[in-house]
Amino acid sequence: ASRFLARILFKNESHRKLITNNNFLVAHANILTRKTVFDRNRKRTIASNLRTICTIIERMIHLKPEIHLPHKCAFGSNYKIFVRAVREISKDKPSIVDQYALMFKRFVETVEVELLGETDENPEENSKPASSWLAQYGKRFSFELGKTSRKEYRRRKFDTHRKAPTTSDVRKLNNYIVEMVEKSVEDIGQNLNVKAKCPS
Repeated sequence: ASRFLARILFKNESHRKLITNNNFLVAHANILTRKTVFDRNRKRTIASNLRTICTIIERMIHLKPEIHLPHKCAFGSNYKIFVRAVREISKDKPSIVDQYALMFKRFVETVEVELLGETDENPEENSKPASSWLAQYGKRFSFELGKTSRKEYRRRKFDTHRKAPTTSDVRKLNNYIVEMVEKSVEDIGQNLNVKAKCPS
């Protein structure tokens, strides 16, 4: 898996350094290589996942420089920084929030497993920071990010000014015109009947 990972070219040098210098990111990258064995676009899928995770990590470290190490972004104490980072990254593309957050959540799960295996004495205590992040994600994500992003996406979708009417718009207009014509014909017919009955 590591040899395969080494063949993936990362255009962003800072991303490459992050991945190769952090055991947790390497472990996650290796998991991705195993999970995508039958994926036709294997290299692209792995690179896209890692690029997204690295982008979130870099933004989190920018917002809170004392984080220092990439895997500490997966700690519960930094969950709020994660929320801020994802909000900023997806500001112009609210529809990608769920996708980006899920990729990062899978990285946090890798960190949790790796921390569990680091020690034989009280492994649950060792993995507690990552477990705390996952617990907060499970309870708060849909409210803090998911719901907000979907609402913003719907708002933008319906606020978009279209240059040309859509098929459904034309159909609605056509139905309205037909309805108004039928009503007008009916009204004219009733008026003619009333006039015919009136004595001259």
